[in-house]
Amino acid sequence: MIDYIKPIKKGILFALTPKRLLPMLALDIFFFALFIIFVFSNLPNFISALLVVVVDPTSASALIGDILFPIFLFLFLLVVWGLLRLMITGVMIHQSYRETTYRKSFNLVINRYPSLLLASIMITIVTGILNVIPYVGGILSLIAGIAFFFYMQFVILEKTGGIEALESSFSYFRRTPLEIFFMWILITLISLMIGLLFSIPLFLMIWPSISSLFAQSMNSNIVMASIILVLLKNSYILAIGGSLSAVGLSVSTVFSLKSQTEYYKILKRQH
Repeated sequence: MIDYIKPIKKGILFALTPKRLLPMLALDIFFFALFIIFVFSNLPNFISALLVVVVDPTSASALIGDILFPIFLFLFLLVVWGLLRLMITGVMIHQSYRETTYRKSFNLVINRYPSLLLASIMITIVTGILNVIPYVGGILSLIAGIAFFFYMQFVILEKTGGIEALESSFSYFRRTPLEIFFMWILITLISLMIGLLFSIPLFLMIWPSISSLFAQSMNSNIVMASIILVLLKNSYILAIGGSLSAVGLSVSTVFSLKSQTEYYKILKRQH
């Protein structure tokens, strides 16, 4: 019989250990700081251009650069953050399985990164395609994500190729679908609770400043622009609340990876 609680406890303790949390936390905080710099450098001009377009739609072509450049730059930062985060994810999985020096973990993950990236891209494509199917797309996409729940563990710990990792993960799911679904439910719910807990201060600080905007009959673009302007005027809200949210994201991620790896170890012994 599977002990569902022990991996959760190990995940929480692992995520609250500074040495284990630090790599993911450092990455998330660094990119959060970049996003803040980006916001204060580009957002005022972006909002001004957006408001001009709302008032005078004929001016859109003249201001297209002012609108699109910040969006593309933001997307570029997101992609770089995602690629680096995938590498740190691999490191955390290796550390979760066997606590060793970070040098060994990074060297291993660098060698396994092409397979890890390939498998991640394939899952993104598959779930994206399934998600556009009317009515049942969301459910099918969710099932596919759960079916490939352990692909990262196979890539990092078993040193399999990207496609082989997906096949092996699906094989585990085919044999124990209910068990893996319950594992996914537990990890997801607790991760959401951790993220919500760290995000409460941001919401409490923001809400008094923006609550009155929702009661006014304004264009949705103007409401969003007004909310962003409020945040820009109260930069400490973004700095403090956003930093806490970034910490929550890091903690929930490290917790989920450790718990997931512990569940993987249990299923490996059974298979």
